[in-house]
Amino acid sequence: EPRAAVTAVEGGYPDDARPWALVERAGGPGVGPTEEGLMRYVADHTADYKHLAGVSFVQRVPRSATGTILRRDLVDLLPPHISPR
Repeated sequence: EPRAAVTAVEGGYPDDARPWALVERAGGPGVGPTEEGLMRYVADHTADYKHLAGVSFVQRVPRSATGTILRRDLVDLLPPHISPR
């Protein structure tokens, strides 16, 4: 989705095998894609098994100094009913 600045996807938990998207909006809070729009975009552009279980908007996706997404920190940003912790 072009209006998303950064998007990270984490595996589904605990019983849902579908992934969950964590999105940093381009332009800040309230600007950019909606949850429904992102889910529709992914559904239109990917195979069925890659369709999203949900979307959460975050202030910042955790990244290292080189810009690599810190996957181990993504779990802390998932909603409580999704997180394995």
